Amino acid sequence: MHGIQGKNGHPRTICAQRAELTFEMIEQNFGYATVIRFSIPGEAMRMGDTLVVLAGEEIRFHGMINSVDPHGRAVASDRRGSSIPFPIL
Repeated sequence: MHGIQGKNGHPRTICAQRAELTFEMIEQNFGYATVIRFSIPGEAMRMGDTLVVLAGEEIRFHGMINSVDPHGRAVASDRRGSSIPFPIL
């Protein structure tokens, strides 16, 4: 997992491999997780950053972070392109 720092405090893209990301599903659509709550230890996230979840080189989730709680757990939404199945088997 890694993030790409934007210049001058601009939003960043945070990439994570699906196999390494622990999250809970908040919303789903047609069996795919569309809103997730997650945390990445050691990664400082903020509203407006983008989360990209990969399975190898395939993008499975690409969404904007719309909230981060005081414990570092963030919520991101991908209501149109998520291909992370739920329930996660």
